[in-house]
Amino acid sequence: MSARGPAARLARRLVVALALVWAAYVVAINVLLNTPLGPQIVNRKPEKFSLHWQHGLSLWPGDIMMWKVVARGHVRQVEWHATATRASGRIGILPLMTRTLDVPWVIADDVDATLTHAPDLAPPEHRPGGWTLRFGGIETPHLRRVRYGDTELTGDGSARFSFVKVLRGGAMEILPSRFALRDVSVRHGKRHWLTGATLDVDLAIARHRRDEAAGWRKLALTDVRVAAHGRTPGLALVMDSTRHLHGTVDDAAHGNLKIDLHLARGELARGGKFDLAVPLTADAGGKASQATATLAATVGERIDLSLQLPPPPDGEGGIDAQLHLATKKCRSTARGTRCSNTSADASACAGASNRSRGSVRCSRACRGSRSTAPARSTPR
Repeated sequence: MSARGPAARLARRLVVALALVWAAYVVAINVLLNTPLGPQIVNRKPEKFSLHWQHGLSLWPGDIMMWKVVARGHVRQVEWHATATRASGRIGILPLMTRTLDVPWVIADDVDATLTHAPDLAPPEHRPGGWTLRFGGIETPHLRRVRYGDTELTGDGSARFSFVKVLRGGAMEILPSRFALRDVSVRHGKRHWLTGATLDVDLAIARHRRDEAAGWRKLALTDVRVAAHGRTPGLALVMDSTRHLHGTVDDAAHGNLKIDLHLARGELARGGKFDLAVPLTADAGGKASQATATLAATVGERIDLSLQLPPPPDGEGGIDAQLHLATKKCRSTARGTRCSNTSADASACAGASNRSRGSVRCSRACRGSRSTAPARSTPR
């Protein structure tokens, strides 16, 4: 008798068994995704995290698609809310055996996010045995809007966010993540402060527990680079009879903002630049003038700041100020995070006879010479 008969029957039985397992999975997972059972299982602690969707689909173990997704969460002093027209992702099946939720990738379309300030949740006491959440990449090819309070950022771009978090008060790490947006508009209330901008942000935070680096101490573990370029509005100034200035935003005028700054583990990296140019339209007793105010900063061995303000249209009083600061450094120690800086020097020139506060002295006329004095640090 040929051996092909038993082997063929074994193969058929194996195929049938796998087909039955696959069919059972498809039925079970799609029942969970399309009935209230799914949200009930996921939303065990809705005060910290909740996820809702209109309907879902899974045809292969670990691969899931959802439509009309709404996610909410509360992290420390921030409540967040995000919506997406569709989201798809993959969940590792085998890592679940070791109490690890491994999500190698998630792709969400047309994301709209809102952040609001909220009371701080009491941090959980650190206990061993917590689940590990590992999200290798939450991506969206279309990040539409981000809101925080009265501030709103709109545009179109992509984002990729990756992190690892151990529950029960364990450590968290933000893996290299990136946000890239184009045609960005930043509005606060009804006023647009930045338009037609590009914005690129790279972010990573080293592994830590909350008690090891809370609040601003986290900067010593942070690596972030921000690059932005866009238009700002101008300013219209009117001087009244008492020589007090009153200013309004001039949307018809366009200034320019350029930022390229890199914070590497608590220290501003060399080569960083900040440039802001704002058109000024001034009127004093019928005398009008147009000029540009500038604020610039460069990062090298030290931080060099420069401020230039034009004089009012009826007299002198322009400001040309220079401020030099040592680069501020933060480092992690066994007792926490410590920041230190050295002294700073400042110099200024102005057409007014008044003296400025602090160590910056103003001469009566600005003719290329500057007085210089070291800035004194104030104990805190």
